[in-house]
Amino acid sequence: MIAETVSGLLDEHAVPRRDAYAVCADYCRRVVRVLSEVLGPHMLRHYTANAALRADITTLRQEGAAEVSLASGEDVDRITAALVTLGSALAETLTPMAANESLPPMMRGAARMAADAAGILWSHSGGDSGGW
Repeated sequence: MIAETVSGLLDEHAVPRRDAYAVCADYCRRVVRVLSEVLGPHMLRHYTANAALRADITTLRQEGAAEVSLASGEDVDRITAALVTLGSALAETLTPMAANESLPPMMRGAARMAADAAGILWSHSGGDSGGW
């Protein structure tokens, strides 16, 4: 959710705006949808019912819009560097889950999709060093 939120804020408010921000936000949104289906309502309530978490995301969206719209190019570069780190960490965590044959096929598929999205977040945020 955080990667989707930050990528979305960059897509809406960053100057210069890069097409990669929208791509990352879209992939992250798709993963959240798939994970919601796979995890089911009980697990979602368990992890998202936390009022503080919801408040943090809401605050990030509200304050982030103002911050990103006023950000310099260097500030935007630091934000995208953090997305590179996040994408890498998520891919490293999720790739082994996707290969774990002891997990149910549906969970493995969701982990595979999430790992792919993490790779896209990494590469489209500049992790492949060829991007911008």
